Amino acid sequence: MKRGILRFNEAIERWQFHSDAGEYERDLHCGDGVDIMVGTQYVHGRIEMGDDWYIIFPNARFRLMRRSFYIARM
Repeated sequence: MKRGILRFNEAIERWQFHSDAGEYERDLHCGDGVDIMVGTQYVHGRIEMGDDWYIIFPNARFRLMRRSFYIARM
């Protein structure tokens, strides 16, 4: 599993995963699984698109803010 960040790419209107070492970049699509750092631990969820992009966790949904980035692993 690679660690890195999720960042929104305005040009393609899609979230991208960028690994810490910079050797890996991936465009995310609906249904892709991702672990997001929440507090001090990673929580597994999947990315989805409705009116905007969000992550579905086991017991919650989290709207992704386009001007923010998120610590993640894939």
